Amino acid sequence: MRPAVLTLLDHPTAGIVQPRRPATRDCRRSRQNLAASSERLKVEFPRYEALVRPEPLSVAHVQSLLREDEALILLVDTPVLLVDDPNWKPAPEETFIWVVTKDKSQWVRSGLGTSALQREVSALRCGLDYAGAWRRQDSKCRELTSNDYTSDDKRRGAPLPFDLARAHALYKSLFGEVDDLIKGKALLVVPSGPLTQLPFQVLVTAAPSPAKTGADAMRTAQWLIRDHAITVLPAVSSLVALRELAKQPVPRKPMVGFGNPLVDGPGPEYANRAQQARVITSCATQIAVDNSELRATPELPITSGHADITRIRTAVPLPETARELCTVAEDVGADAGDIYLGAKATVPNVIRLSEAGVLQQFSPRAFRNTWCFGRTPWWERRAGPASNTASDTD
Repeated sequence: MRPAVLTLLDHPTAGIVQPRRPATRDCRRSRQNLAASSERLKVEFPRYEALVRPEPLSVAHVQSLLREDEALILLVDTPVLLVDDPNWKPAPEETFIWVVTKDKSQWVRSGLGTSALQREVSALRCGLDYAGAWRRQDSKCRELTSNDYTSDDKRRGAPLPFDLARAHALYKSLFGEVDDLIKGKALLVVPSGPLTQLPFQVLVTAAPSPAKTGADAMRTAQWLIRDHAITVLPAVSSLVALRELAKQPVPRKPMVGFGNPLVDGPGPEYANRAQQARVITSCATQIAVDNSELRATPELPITSGHADITRIRTAVPLPETARELCTVAEDVGADAGDIYLGAKATVPNVIRLSEAGVLQQFSPRAFRNTWCFGRTPWWERRAGPASNTASDTD
């Protein structure tokens, strides 16, 4: 043993397997192939490249894309930044807000940072989403709203505890200093962090009247959507694609829809909903769907940028999306045959219709489901193709 120990001490790398040169060459070749593929994407699929790797736009470029009645709003939240240096003070939580119109630009700061925005957005969602906010195992709605809303309240139709004063306070924190700049304009909002979970239309622009309560207070509230059309963009660079789509010729048909995907649910308690979904095969075969016990949708994580079909099949069945699609189709005068439900709402079917040029005849194209892929921030993930092979029923 002793000679072996001495040998190891004299030559500490003697027992370590050195990397082989062929492996190094393989890595170098893989990097070169990846770089070549990226260049090919830029040339052959520039719109896809712009989506996954958006280039920053200058203020002048943004203004050239905006109309006179539009304002683009970029919101970037920051957490507390602690620096291990006694000469530096920790940076506070805050949110930076940039507003750009056709002829003006301005930026301001809000004292609400990442954790404060998470708290406020979560509290407002408690007044909007029973299944997704109250039924979660980690729900903090009772703490955030000081309200003990129960399943019995839900069954008897009691309204969720939406806080109008809180919605107004959040509006003032985010838009109070730029209120004059966005007045009368359509808003193109680029959120980040917790604000990506906020439906901006539920913000309230004026303090609610203390004399009004209940449904009357909701009817008379000055919702942001009353004064502004609101469009949410994933990135400022998306404005380029938005304007390109506006230049395309008007399609011949009003709408194509895909909904009511056939999945099994995360457990046997969803068997009834899965069976209901299989019964609804067209707009002519609608049935009553009971949503009173619909649970919060389990998260469907993305691994290495790919959705896992096996996990997707365990998502909550959503037979009610069939009725939503069919109702919209009727309102816009679409053909019921252009609504693909159940076994027809599959990825291979969408691909076949796209390759045949059928989808290009429609606007808009609607995909109705309410699944989400984890909670990874949008800047750290990109949804990609499925990680295992899709069959004709996926």
